[in-house]
Amino acid sequence: MTAVSRTFMRLNRDRRELGVSWIEVQELDLKQIKAEARFRSRNWISKLGVSAVFCIDFCLAGAQVVQGANGYQFRAKYVKHRSASYVVQSNADILGSKMIMTMHLSEKVLAVTGRVGTIEIRTGKTDITINGKPFGNSTAVDNKMGTFKLDELGTSTDGSGASLQTHIELPPQVVKIGSSWTTKGVAMLPGQAQEQQVSVTYRFVGFDQLSGVRVVKLAVKMSGSGVAGASGSGYAWIRADDCSLVKESETLTITAQQMKIPATIQVIRK
Repeated sequence: MTAVSRTFMRLNRDRRELGVSWIEVQELDLKQIKAEARFRSRNWISKLGVSAVFCIDFCLAGAQVVQGANGYQFRAKYVKHRSASYVVQSNADILGSKMIMTMHLSEKVLAVTGRVGTIEIRTGKTDITINGKPFGNSTAVDNKMGTFKLDELGTSTDGSGASLQTHIELPPQVVKIGSSWTTKGVAMLPGQAQEQQVSVTYRFVGFDQLSGVRVVKLAVKMSGSGVAGASGSGYAWIRADDCSLVKESETLTITAQQMKIPATIQVIRK
């Protein structure tokens, strides 16, 4: 069996699992149409006819946001040795003092087993300032490394229960534009020294473009409890081809010791 035959067999299997007809799936762009034309001599694909050259996105491009009859399926795609870098910046106004923390993160896929990726996260330089002046021992969190295992939904499979700031936990079910799903995990809130239990609800807004990349836009609502309470909202953008995070921006209100602390947090892929 040729590689081409295996590709289309996998495609047809995924199409059936999603309940997608050939006429319902997304039309190929020009590059994909040219590639498809090379294969149309195959008997089974030629039955689609000249006017029905259609295919699911990931047939040739590897997209992991797939349209089905009842909505879209989100699945993370891990590729060995693929890496990404992020800047995480949080701002908090504490009793009139402005605290800013900027942390650099890098991640690399060390291995892929089935649909599980082994992800290495490293911290780079971290800066903490209050009213523009350096504060505390920010170098204490520099050059730290951790390894995590995440499945195709972006959830931990290694028993750590880790919820990584650079990964969105995806819905197991097919979702329509306007639909929501909720995840639970831990997060470090601006101005707090300990991680908090958080509940995050994502709403599928639709598709967008960022720097020429096709992305999925998600509305985010968060609430947290622990040493401090928190609530907030914002947006996140993930790549349509592998569901990796491109950008996230949220505005929060943190409640601690009867104080309400306004804060913001941004995660930006470099």
